[in-house]
Amino acid sequence: MTETTFNPTRKIRPVLSGLTPYAGAWGRDQVIHLLKRTMFGATQADVDHFAALTLNASIAELLQPNALAELPLNNYSGNVNQPDPNVPLGQTWVSAPYDGNIAGSRRASLKAWWMGIMLNQTRSIQEKMVLFWHNHFSTQLNNYDPTLAYVHYVTLRQNALGNFKTFAKAITVDPHMLNFLNGKNSIKTAPDENYGREVQELFTVGKNADGSTPYTEADVKAAARLLTGYQVDYNSRKGIFTASRHDATDKQFSAFYGNKIIKGQAGDAGAKELDDFLDMLFGVPNTASYICRKLYRFFVYYDVTPDVETNVIQPLAAILKTNNFEIKPVLQALFSSQHFFDAANVGVVIKPPTDHLVAMMREFNVAFPDAANYMAKYGMWNYLVGVGGSLSQSIGDPPNVAGWPAYYQTPVYHEIWVNTDTLPKRLNFSDNILLNSYSTQGQKIFIDPVAYTKSLPNPSDPNALITDALALLYRAPVEADFVAAMKSILLSAQLSDHYWTDAWNAYLADVTNKTNLNIVTTRLKSFYKFLLDQMEYQLS
Repeated sequence: MTETTFNPTRKIRPVLSGLTPYAGAWGRDQVIHLLKRTMFGATQADVDHFAALTLNASIAELLQPNALAELPLNNYSGNVNQPDPNVPLGQTWVSAPYDGNIAGSRRASLKAWWMGIMLNQTRSIQEKMVLFWHNHFSTQLNNYDPTLAYVHYVTLRQNALGNFKTFAKAITVDPHMLNFLNGKNSIKTAPDENYGREVQELFTVGKNADGSTPYTEADVKAAARLLTGYQVDYNSRKGIFTASRHDATDKQFSAFYGNKIIKGQAGDAGAKELDDFLDMLFGVPNTASYICRKLYRFFVYYDVTPDVETNVIQPLAAILKTNNFEIKPVLQALFSSQHFFDAANVGVVIKPPTDHLVAMMREFNVAFPDAANYMAKYGMWNYLVGVGGSLSQSIGDPPNVAGWPAYYQTPVYHEIWVNTDTLPKRLNFSDNILLNSYSTQGQKIFIDPVAYTKSLPNPSDPNALITDALALLYRAPVEADFVAAMKSILLSAQLSDHYWTDAWNAYLADVTNKTNLNIVTTRLKSFYKFLLDQMEYQLS
């Protein structure tokens, strides 16, 4: 590799651009950048679709939510000794009674189903936003009630493009969160501080630049007392407020919150203290700035320099506050800005494992079994969940309440995703899915290099093929020797373009001819293996 190609420790040049509306070229290159950041990959069909729209129309469409197409199914009873006594094979289990004997199987079903939703995403940012909020309001699925975890997923999804303040309230009383951070056990005689601490440190206010907290330990204790009385109703699968368990005394907060006293209330009115608490949390400027930094790091780049703070974060925070904490206006401003399309912000983010896997499947149009073969389909989705876990991002199970370290750990951030353990695993996966396949229940998933190449505009021309493949699959620039190496593969180390053109046209002339098919398949497998094995492919 040449010196100017991938270096995971590089720092980009200072970026001085801000939220001024983008006025540059709007073509396929800009569309691909937008889609790779807001969706899981940029398929040829999606690029064609958005290239026919304006930038503003594209963002408007991307910011539209969508409904769930299906529910997680029982795909497990045929594979375990303990069948599901309440749910037939192939039916959904989300409303069935909890059963500890099969809870693990349902958790695996939920994770696989979640992977399937991302693979089959519509032209919307919603699936990326669900992942963002899953990391922000981090919980773990393992060892917890899968039906409540499903309810939690629905909470994430329903609020993903909505109001952040409303979302924070929904998460506070979410039954899975009440389980995960012990809120269900917090009573007036023994307030639990877990959620009272995390809602300030991780979910709203955040920390100071030096790692200290602007709020005090007394604020954590006061929040814990205020949040007493919430329980989980396992019949309705909702968080409920029980007045007899609530501390109805006044709660005094520190100078950071303006020495706010939240008046204690008895009876059912005690639940209204949560609204006062959220008003206080969202009344300090830290909260808007904090969530805008997290959005920036997730969608643009990890390094919030002083210029970025001044030119991007604070203007976004002002937009958030002006719009009463609605998320869409912030995303609209960010994705339509000069800063987002600044060349220094293109091709510089190491793809998180989920993005890497799902984008690869989508961009190469990998065919999964249809709905009738749900056992095989779930098996393949579950396989991808397992691969993601081996790459340090197990969907449903961030390592702790702070989420995945690559989204917050200074100074390396996204560089955590690629190391001596995970990089070989990334390459092994792409090699296996391209050169071989993954099979289960008599079905296979694999990258079909010939079918993918057919989808490109001019595959018979090796120069056009290289240009088009690089445009769709790479965001980082490559140099002439890189392109020459790619071309040599297509030409079988010959010098004239016709060595590829003749081979491709011979295949098209008689697609039943196995010899011709094998010639182009062999070259294309080597060609795409070269592309997928390079460090540039790890960047978005």
